Amino acid sequence: MRRHLRPTLVGAISLVILLWGRPAFAGSESTTTDVRPGVKYTHRVDTPPDLPQDIHILEIDLNNPAISFQTGLGKGVAVGRETIPTQADRIENSLAAVNADFSGFTGSTQAPQNICVQNGDLITTPNFRTAIGISQYNETRIGFWNSTSPPAFSWQGFVRDEQGNKHGVIQQNQDLNPGWLCVNTYHYAESHLSRGGEFEDEVEALIEQDGTVISIHDNGDGIPIPENAWVLIGRTTAGQWILENLTVGEKVVYGRNTAPDWREYPTLVGAGPRIVANGEYHSDPIQPFNGADLIENFTLEYKNTYYNSRHPRTSIGVNEAGDTMYWVVVDGRQEGKSGLTHEELADLMIGLGCEDAISMDGGGSSILYLDGEVKNSPSDGSPRPVTNSLVLVYNPVASPRTKPINLALSSMTQVSSSFSPDFDGAAATDGVSSPQSKWTTAQGALPPHYLAVDLGEDREVVGFNVRHAGEGGEAVYFNATEFRIESGVSMDGPWTTLATIENSTPDNVSRVRLENPTQLRYARLFITDPGEDNFARIDEFEILGTPPPKPDLGVGLNSNQPIDTNTGAILPNSDAELMGDTGAEWVRVNFVLGPWTSPDDATERGPQNLTWFETYDRIVNDYLAEGVQVYGLIGNESVRLPDEVMDPRTFTQ
Repeated sequence: MRRHLRPTLVGAISLVILLWGRPAFAGSESTTTDVRPGVKYTHRVDTPPDLPQDIHILEIDLNNPAISFQTGLGKGVAVGRETIPTQADRIENSLAAVNADFSGFTGSTQAPQNICVQNGDLITTPNFRTAIGISQYNETRIGFWNSTSPPAFSWQGFVRDEQGNKHGVIQQNQDLNPGWLCVNTYHYAESHLSRGGEFEDEVEALIEQDGTVISIHDNGDGIPIPENAWVLIGRTTAGQWILENLTVGEKVVYGRNTAPDWREYPTLVGAGPRIVANGEYHSDPIQPFNGADLIENFTLEYKNTYYNSRHPRTSIGVNEAGDTMYWVVVDGRQEGKSGLTHEELADLMIGLGCEDAISMDGGGSSILYLDGEVKNSPSDGSPRPVTNSLVLVYNPVASPRTKPINLALSSMTQVSSSFSPDFDGAAATDGVSSPQSKWTTAQGALPPHYLAVDLGEDREVVGFNVRHAGEGGEAVYFNATEFRIESGVSMDGPWTTLATIENSTPDNVSRVRLENPTQLRYARLFITDPGEDNFARIDEFEILGTPPPKPDLGVGLNSNQPIDTNTGAILPNSDAELMGDTGAEWVRVNFVLGPWTSPDDATERGPQNLTWFETYDRIVNDYLAEGVQVYGLIGNESVRLPDEVMDPRTFTQ
């Protein structure tokens, strides 16, 4: 992580050249404040007479353990609208919030129009629009959350009765059209009633969390929804399906799947379109949505009105390293505040260093709320009630979050059978989830099937992830539905069961967390029911372990990231070696960055293409001999070298 030493309050007036498309802005006045460690707020005013701008930027250090995120909801439910300050103030330790998704203004249209996840609960289902998800480790993903390959306007939601009859579920906690089968949960409305009463042809079934049907109603009245229950709703033909297939006391399965799996992102809000991809402007075509191409599902009228004209804007972006997030709110529709087009907004985000960025709802909805104060000037004159928000939570006493590592990567495997050499066990331990990289059993092979993994030595294991075919974008009925995870004394056993899983929904990712860390070398995935046919299809079998402590490197000069800073391992394709002497660890590289004589130098200067030996001579003769402190780079963090450095040419392997 880059660290820059700045005073708490910095005021600056500077001339800048910003190629925001058309025209270039000539100057800006900006003030930057350190709000909290890892959180910086910049207010910038650009002053060209033809295009004045009022810009608010929040820079967030995602590596800071005090920082996490939550989803704010209007009135705490899907169908509710509240101002951003009200949503944020309801969340403990909230520091900042920004508006998120689009919504209507009445009835069930007030729900977020795209996927929304709050504290790991699926509130609303995905539209074919961009969303931003944040994991519990502050890993960020900007993209679509849809389940088909190639992508289309779809998510794999369905219900299945005890006889195996299935029906697709179109949406959750959103609108309902004739012929649609939808779901309301406890989070649907403030009253915790289902939507009933809007149409005479609605049929509703109240169902417990375990799938047991409690009651069926066809009178159109709303049903009170307990916190541990949900309501299946259908109109016309979908309502008739409920009456014909569900019986009180029987069980129904509700499958809710997206790719990637929404369960891996406890904070997830949608909006769209995407405006930056891979560090470049991403232009969503101004074409009607067709359900197949990578075109976002906005009406042609909306695109023509809002994409290429200037309006108040909100955007969220992340840099290439994934360690810094930027929130940007640009005022508009007011004197001295012009707003931006999507392309101009993208240029602004790219200029901040964003590799990926999403445009959120804008116009009168654009709000940046920080430390109890609305920082921007809303075009409505005051904060507009909106459907949801992204909230920054700051807890200075929060414990650091350590993400388990996948110990199974590139491990030796043994399988009961494989479809071909390209679909053997190694394809399930390569870190890739896709239809082209998975373990698939042989044609005609009958269950049970197994995939065994040898970690090479005893390792401390904390859990497992089984990534099924649906995670790679295939149909969920290819997901395994019954299996167990075992530990063994060798690849041939004997085997002891660690967990038995019934994946009846079936989820795209099955997660198993052990009650206590366990030492093991051999693990086996044993599948007794592979799904709706006899093939086992496993994208990844992940064995999760605690990462070893980061190495205390006395000397560290970085070239092409030769060291994995999480594990201390030498990365592939690098000319680096770990070498030890008298308890100190050293890194030798053929090409290095540096040396530098200040921390800022170490993070800002480019490569000098010196060999290690040339660098060693320069360190000893030009710097250390003169009492100059020398800094190297470990990952992205500058590290001071010790005053005495041993010549690597004296080391022997």
